[in-house]
Amino acid sequence: MGYLVLLVLLAVDLSICVLSIVAGVKVISKAGYSGWWILISLVPVINFVMFLVFAFSKWPIEVRLEEAERGRQSGGRSGAYGWDPYGAGARAAAGGHAPWGQSPGRSGGAPGPTSWDYMGPGP
Repeated sequence: MGYLVLLVLLAVDLSICVLSIVAGVKVISKAGYSGWWILISLVPVINFVMFLVFAFSKWPIEVRLEEAERGRQSGGRSGAYGWDPYGAGARAAAGGHAPWGQSPGRSGGAPGPTSWDYMGPGP
């Protein structure tokens, strides 16, 4: 009976360990670092030092966000590396589709899906 309890506790302990590693990889990846950095948490003294480095340094995702904001403020295309997610800037400059909420024939119109203006001029 004692071995069965020990086996159950070992299984619970291992599952909690695996789940915490997976959660740590997700957090570190969202911050912009490689998920492999979670392995440094297994080294006794270095894990505390790296925790401080991760906590007080500028994360890669913050650097990319600042680059995107600088690009938007300078009048460039939005996003890092000139990335325009829907291509709205390039299409409008080339005389393509009108921006969302506006028909190609005229400017204005209520933005968003409440406006039927985006369907273009009527018959």
